[in-house]
Amino acid sequence: MADRDQREFVLYLLDHGAILSGGGLGQDGMRAPDGDVENLADAGLVRIIGESSSMLRFRITPEGEQYYAAMKTRAGEPVREAEDDVRSYLDSEPFRTRYPAAYRSFAEADRLLWGPDSHDQLTAVGRHAREALQEFATALVERHQPSEVNPNATGTSDRVSAVVTCTARSSAIGEATSSTRCSGTGGRS
Repeated sequence: MADRDQREFVLYLLDHGAILSGGGLGQDGMRAPDGDVENLADAGLVRIIGESSSMLRFRITPEGEQYYAAMKTRAGEPVREAEDDVRSYLDSEPFRTRYPAAYRSFAEADRLLWGPDSHDQLTAVGRHAREALQEFATALVERHQPSEVNPNATGTSDRVSAVVTCTARSSAIGEATSSTRCSGTGGRS
């Protein structure tokens, strides 16, 4: 349960709106609709503990904290699902086999990011992630050979975009397979 200072708020009712402060919001607080506090109180999520013509003092109830925790959990689910999908793809045998250098760099970045001294390793994590993206983009370019591609390995967005464009174009005319080359006549490797 949050400590008392984190659960108590004051809503200052002004001529042009309301300002919410307290609860760890910082000195300046934030703008808020004044009717929301009454609605939250009606739902049992906050308890009004002081009231005047210019302010409402209220506290988050245990039910409010539980509701907030449930909302936070649900809000993170799509992100976790996307993260799990990406991790599953990167850990898959086809990816590891087809893009071994990129996989090694991704794996090292992941190991450092989730290791015990990750805060001290953030520069190395970024370097390995950047290398992984460059190695992945280079492997895609070598495999698909788009006719117009940025030759600079650091231009990962341009390089991947060139591969996506050429494979989409080839796919649209019925030529694409997983090993389609995009340059020239679109022949297969």
